[in-house]
Amino acid sequence: NLSLISSVTVLLDPQLRPAAMEEYLANMRTLRSYMNDLEEEAAKRSAEEQRQRTAIDAHDSDIALVRAQAKQVSDEAEHLAKARAHVCVEMAEKQGRIASLEVVGATLKQVRILDCSF
Repeated sequence: NLSLISSVTVLLDPQLRPAAMEEYLANMRTLRSYMNDLEEEAAKRSAEEQRQRTAIDAHDSDIALVRAQAKQVSDEAEHLAKARAHVCVEMAEKQGRIASLEVVGATLKQVRILDCSF
């Protein structure tokens, strides 16, 4: 407030007016330059923040895609494990049938041998 009063006093004094006006204009140019620098810095920061937001969004999309792919792979692995278990059960059943047929075959062979000996 004191500097404002002294500035007004200087402007009112006719002998000091030209010098005060030059100083005032110089101060205004300095202030305008400073404000332009601040606006430029704010624009740079805003652009950098936008780049970072875009990068974060891209990473979030990548993470979501990887999670979806991991779930799909997990589901496929589960499906393959169930299919493998089913195949193993079928193989065990068929091996049991083969063993049973081998027993029947051996029995029939014995019967034939016995039939031929009479």
